[in-house]
Amino acid sequence: MQSVTITKIKHRRFLDGGPFAAAVVHNNITKAVTLPNKASIFRAELYAISLAVTLIHRSKVKSFIVFSDSMSSLKALNGFKLKLRLVYGIKKDYTHHTNSGKIIVMCWIPNYVNIRGNERADSATNQ
Repeated sequence: MQSVTITKIKHRRFLDGGPFAAAVVHNNITKAVTLPNKASIFRAELYAISLAVTLIHRSKVKSFIVFSDSMSSLKALNGFKLKLRLVYGIKKDYTHHTNSGKIIVMCWIPNYVNIRGNERADSATNQ
């Protein structure tokens, strides 16, 4: 795999009383967004994965590993119940990219120790 992409969320309520922040780091690109107050952890994790898929779409690189510590989000994407529009959208985009020749591996990791870009993702969710 040539390109490593990591996703990260932070619950800002514990930091400064605010909502979740989601971030994705891909090579030298860092993208972070603040989500609505009523967003759940599950939706925030899915949104971070959605950001990763968007960055993959824009990249000329063909092979990717997307690291996430959200087992529930990865299970939702692997399943066949498409009750959430966000899950459906990610799966649709993923299928489109893989059908066009990109290789995307979704990888669960229990923590981000020694994953390149982790510190940038942490920093982006704190802003």
